[in-house]
Amino acid sequence: MKTKILSIFLLLLIPFSIILNFEFPNGFVLGTHILTSLGIPVYSNVNTGWYFPGIIALTLLSTGWIGSRVLLKDRHPKLVDNIFWFILGFIFLLKSIG
Repeated sequence: MKTKILSIFLLLLIPFSIILNFEFPNGFVLGTHILTSLGIPVYSNVNTGWYFPGIIALTLLSTGWIGSRVLLKDRHPKLVDNIFWFILGFIFLLKSIG
């Protein structure tokens, strides 16, 4: 039961990480809004340097992808093989919206 819940969480982490760093047509970026609400700077310098929402999104994406591949490789090998195509399709879907 714990593995099933963890697998679902890791699979949901993938689209969340993509949305976290996606810029919507009105200029809204969820990751930037969350960090500024918490009082954390978005860049390592004032307006330049490391973009922290991008680093967080990349970390969450890789955690969700690698974790779900490890947990689901024996039970759902077809799903594991298609995670990359889901990510690519989800990115193209969001880009077509914007």
